Amino acid sequence: MRVDHDHLVFGMTGQDAVDLLTIQRSESSFAARRQLNEKVLEVAKSFAWPEPLLEVSALGTSRRDRGVFMTTFRARFATGERLYRVAWQQGAPVMEGDDAYLPHLGAFTESPIRFALERPFWREHADTFVFYDLYTGESIRATFEDGTLKVGAITLMMTAR
Repeated sequence: MRVDHDHLVFGMTGQDAVDLLTIQRSESSFAARRQLNEKVLEVAKSFAWPEPLLEVSALGTSRRDRGVFMTTFRARFATGERLYRVAWQQGAPVMEGDDAYLPHLGAFTESPIRFALERPFWREHADTFVFYDLYTGESIRATFEDGTLKVGAITLMMTAR
């Protein structure tokens, strides 16, 4: 979580964290995201990288609009780690318009963010912030109380870093 001018930005890594701040919460959507995490590992391992791939790990999949999903993964090479993402539609990689101008290798786009998903939360009241999903018209609220952060029905303990 970071302050960005006049709002908070929550960055999530790991499918459980991504699911926490995802509006589309049907069982079929959860299952599709987990399947795409597995699929990206298979695709990345079989890809002809310009240098040997040492390790790959899925950071999470989020659902975009109109049936498009976005999976972010970390690829580790001898020269270092890089984050990539791939957009999927009907289980096949597609180039998403937002990513067209970013560097990419095949279906993999270099990720411009360090997380699987980022969500902007805007101040609603003194200790309450809200994320509004333009596609669904739904909101998620985050409230800070006595050293805890409540996001929907989930309560998290806050620690300083």
